[in-house]
Amino acid sequence: MKVSEVELGQIFILDHTLSRPKLKLKEGFLDIVPNYVYVCWGDWPAEVLTETQIYKLRQTWGMTEESFKKFKQALIRGHQ
Repeated sequence: MKVSEVELGQIFILDHTLSRPKLKLKEGFLDIVPNYVYVCWGDWPAEVLTETQIYKLRQTWGMTEESFKKFKQALIRGHQ
């Protein structure tokens, strides 16, 4: 799969590690590491995260499912 095939709002990775997850935007994507968010461009191979992988990220960041959804929505709204 390529970045251009990832759907808006999906969380994905480029390097097969969960250390630098990305959030697909309408144009481009964000590198979402808490306190480090920037817009990126490109069409590299991508892997959409499973619900289990997203759960592990939320646990690492100390976020509930609801707070993670709000965080993700705020990022999308802020970069449209």
